[in-house]
This record gives sequence, C-alpha cells and structure tokens, in this order.
Amino acid sequence: DAGAGIAFTLATTGALSLDGALTAPRVTLVADAITGGAAGRVTTGLLRANARTGDVLLTGAGNAVDALGDGGAARDFSVRTSGALAVTGALDAGRGLMLDAASLRLAAPVVAGAISLTARTGGITQDAGRLAAARLAAEAAGEVRLEAANNAFAAVTGRAGTAFRVATAGSLRADGVAAPEIALAADGSITQGAGANAITRLLGAEAGGDLRLVAGTALAVEGALTAGGTLAVTAGGYLTQLATGAGLRAATLQARSINGRVA
Repeated sequence: DAGAGIAFTLATTGALSLDGALTAPRVTLVADAITGGAAGRVTTGLLRANARTGDVLLTGAGNAVDALGDGGAARDFSVRTSGALAVTGALDAGRGLMLDAASLRLAAPVVAGAISLTARTGGITQDAGRLAAARLAAEAAGEVRLEAANNAFAAVTGRAGTAFRVATAGSLRADGVAAPEIALAADGSITQGAGANAITRLLGAEAGGDLRLVAGTALAVEGALTAGGTLAVTAGGYLTQLATGAGLRAATLQARSINGRVA
C-alpha cells in the first residue's frame, strides 16, 4: 500500500500478476501483460494500466476503482469494479474491451475490436470521447445513452432498464436489444434482426439510408422516424403511432403487425 497522497507506479518487463491488495490514490501499471490473481485487488481513485503485448485482466470482485486514465492492451482489456466507474483517459485494446461497474460514465475515447459495457445497478452515459468498435454490447439496470456524434460501431446489442439510446456514423445493425424505450441514429442504414428485439416504445430513429426495425412485441411509436430510403417497421403485436409522435419521413413506407393491427 502507498501512503495517503502518494501515487504508485510500477513498470516492468514480462508479465505482472497482482496477488495481493494494492491501494493508492493513483495507480499506474505497465507490463507485457497484467492480471489479477485470486487474492489480487486494486483500490484507487485513478488507474492507468497498459499491457504492451498481452492482456489487462483486472476483474476481481474486490476491486474499487473510481476512474480509468489513459491505458490499453495489445489484446484484451478487462476491468471490473465494485462501485461507479468513470473513463477519463483514452482506452485502446487490440481485441476486446470489457468494463463492468455499478454505473459507467464515459468521458474519453474507447477503441477496440469489440466493446462490452455493463452497469449492474445504474446507467451508462457518454459525456465526451467516442466509441469505436465493430461490435458494441451495452447492458444497464438504468439507462443506456451513447450518442456522441463521432461514435463508430457497426453492430449493437444489449438491454436497459429504462431507455436504450445509441448513435453512430455509418450503418448500424441492432440485434437482441431489450428495453422499454429505444432510440437509434445512424448516418447510413439501420437494420434489426427478426424476433430478437424486445421493445415496447420507440422514442425515435433516424437513418441516412434504409431504416428497418423489428420488435417481437407490440410497439408504440412516440417520436420521429426518418429514413433516406425505405422505412420498414414490423411489430409482433399492435403497431401504433401515438398522437404525440413527430411524424414519419421516408421515400417508401412499410408497416406490418404480425398479431395485431397498424394504427
């Protein structure tokens, strides 16, 4: 342990294994690979971890990390913490990046081949930075709100206890999304796989190309739906547009209800 107000910095060649408690106001770890042993735990206000050639795997239940500064891994980067977690420095992983916390606040860029975000009791929000990945998974007990203008992910899945809101450049495929409310935005087309999405209220969606949405349940459209090409909406039950809705705008409109009616 480091004393109050003293930062802990460790840089080494080879792999680094944390087999005990590490406590300091600020912790910086640099090695070829960084892993937490069975008894390893990190308690800090700010963690910077960088694995030059391997993984950062700090997923012990006893971790208490308030914020992540600049860091990354040549392969996977995974951090789990008991409380709320803020990303205040850029994170970059060559393969996958996983963050698991009570709640998550993103205020810096996060780049990886695949990104997985989990907020066990709160929400996931994005104040600044960008998310760049081929695949994004986001799961929160509260709200998921990832709407930075420069986000770049091609596929999204996840669930939210309240609203699930995402925006990205390019085209977007949304599969396995479960939330009471959803809002999607993409510069290109937006598509959803059949039968996989549990959505009851659509707050809005905007696509520069086609917009194709599938809900396995009844669906109420509450906000504007805008598509540069075809707008196609399918619901497992009743498909309704509420009076408060802001309108449908598309070159071609297709609306279908499998077990109800369209109103």
